[in-house]
Amino acid sequence: MHYKELCGKPYLGAEDLPEDTDIPLIIEAVFKEMAFNPGSKKEVEVGVLKFKDKSLKMILNITNSKAIAAVYGTETNKWIGQTIKLYRTTTRLGNKTVPCLRIKP
Repeated sequence: MHYKELCGKPYLGAEDLPEDTDIPLIIEAVFKEMAFNPGSKKEVEVGVLKFKDKSLKMILNITNSKAIAAVYGTETNKWIGQTIKLYRTTTRLGNKTVPCLRIKP
């Protein structure tokens, strides 16, 4: 069990997906909500995806938002009901390589 599972977290993270696997998910809702930003140590408004039959939501970043928009358009209401595939990879954050989630349409 990953330690974050002990905290009742509301959002998907890279640790929630197995390596080298694409997970198909259906977008149920797209909305904004307040979430804690550990970098700024403040609550900030973020874009969020909710998936059909899943309790955890996913915070959208610009990279993942652009990946969805490239296939399903820039209007987020058109994303609802569409299938995306999530996969686990890494990205650079400052001078560190960290795990992250990415989207394939």
